[in-house]
Formats: sequence, structure tokens, C-alpha cells
Amino acid sequence: MPAVISEAGFPYCERDDVEAFRIVFGIETFLRRMLRWESYGQYGRTWDHAIPKAIFSEIENRQNQERDLVVVDHYENSPFSFLLTTELERTITEGPLWSKTFCKFFPPLAVVAADFQVLYGIRNKVGHFRPITEDDLANLGHIRRNLRKAASHYEDVSQRIAYIGGYLEELELACDSAEQEKIERILGKADAKPLWSYFLNDLQQLSADGISIGIGTLAHHVFFQIRVAGTLPGKALLKLFDRWCNQITFVSIGQLGDFIRVFIPLIEAKSGAAQEVAASICGAVKGNIGSASVEPRSEVLQPFGVGRREAILSEGKATFVSFVF
Repeated sequence: MPAVISEAGFPYCERDDVEAFRIVFGIETFLRRMLRWESYGQYGRTWDHAIPKAIFSEIENRQNQERDLVVVDHYENSPFSFLLTTELERTITEGPLWSKTFCKFFPPLAVVAADFQVLYGIRNKVGHFRPITEDDLANLGHIRRNLRKAASHYEDVSQRIAYIGGYLEELELACDSAEQEKIERILGKADAKPLWSYFLNDLQQLSADGISIGIGTLAHHVFFQIRVAGTLPGKALLKLFDRWCNQITFVSIGQLGDFIRVFIPLIEAKSGAAQEVAASICGAVKGNIGSASVEPRSEVLQPFGVGRREAILSEGKATFVSFVF
């Protein structure tokens, strides 16, 4: 009889097979989250404008099909996870984001197309039980190097973060006048000045309830960092993330589950949605402070469940760039 999969590992899989899967998974995860970051950042709740119409229709069809399969755990708030790899390429290279953003730091289209063709071939071998060769790994390494060069754009962007912390953070983070001026300037440029007033006059009052709130900006996003002296209400927050799935780009969760960083497109700050999102999240946190049953690590970061959601960044990562490879 053939060997069965045991706790010791996968006897049919060679080390190169597992490594190829790991690299392919990392590449696709980065590209899908990159699309989410730029689509939400450029278009806000109308993020679907970044996707060619025919491809978006296919996303909706697949979501409907999965919803109809009652035996499958359905979660439709990760739309970019429903893209086929070929559609992932087309959305990057044929959608409006290529000329807006991607052409500035990706290789020429011919190089991108060639890399995707190789990726398709190796991905099919990984997914259909065919052996991975040394040449396959060498080709994957080449694709990964090209993508890392492109990803360095986001690493540079992440260095330009501006942040003012809440009362539970270091004094320097809460009282940096230069950071404050930078945030006010960015919000003013985005026609979102009322958000700063809301942060100072409304959110800071929550310190009396044990909730520490900071505010920051990163590229075309604003974010709130919410920290409490105890633990955060994982399940209650996940319901809110689902409710605001078209306004929240990413949620970064601290390593100890003691804080969350919620990224919202600046365009939504202009419309007032950012205030509504912050109020909802803070309300959920306030209503669950002191609950002994709250265990955010087990509720928010399940190994094969919530932690794999497209919009959830675990382990305290500041941006999706931290998850490249």
C-alpha cells in the first residue's frame, strides 16, 4: 500500500517540491495584496474599478458558486483571492493601475509577461503532482528576484510613515510636533481635515475608558492604531471588519494581540467613512474591555481560517510588504 500522510510530513513530496510551493504561494500572496492596497488606495469603496469588467464578473461568479456549495466554508470578503493567476496578470498589466502606478516600478511589460509564463508552468507542476527540477527552482528564483526589486518600492514607501501615538505608547510618539504637522498636511491635501479634529476631540476622550488610539498616514492611506491595557475582542472586531470590508484595506494585528492597526483609504477619510469605521471599532472594543473570555490570538489568528484572510496581516506587520517572501 502507498504511504499515507503522517504527522511527520508528506512522504510523496521532495524538498524541492515543498520549496517551490512556498515560493509560488509567497509570490501570489504578495501580488494579490499589492492589488488590494493599490485598488483600495486609488478608488476607495469603488475598488472594483481597478479590475477589468470581464474579470470582475468572473470573481462574482466564483463567489456565488462557492456560496452555493454549502459544505464549503464561504468567505467572500477576500475578492482578490478569487482571481485566477492569468487574471491576476491581466489585472496588473491591462487594468488602469498599470499606467497609474505599476509601470513606475515594475520591469517592462515584456519582462512581466515572460515571468508570468514561467510562473504558470511551474505552478501547474506544483499543483498537479509533477516533480520540480533544479531548473524550475532556478527560474522561480529569477522571478522572485525581479519581484523583490519591484517590492522595494513599497519598502521605500513604508519608511515614509507618519504617526502620532495614543496615551499607552511612548511619549515621543504621542508628542512629536513634526509628525503631527505632516499628518495634518496630508489630511488637508486629501480634503480630510475634519478627521484630525475628530481624532483630537472625540477619539482621545476614549482614554478614560482605557482605549489608546493613535493616527497615522502611509501613502494613500490613513490608519488608526488601537491599543488597550488588556486584550482585544477578536470575534466582535472580525464582524466589524466584514461589515466595513469595502472601506478597510488591511488590518494589522499585534504579535500579542494587544493592538490593531486599521488601514483606510484617504479617499474614504474625505467622505467621512473613516470616522464611522473608527467609531464602530472603538465601540466594540469599549463594550468588551475586561471580558475574561476574550482571546484574540485564538479568535483572530486561526492557522487555516481567519489568519489567512486577504485583509488580515498577522504578527504585527506594519504593511503587506512584510509578507513578500
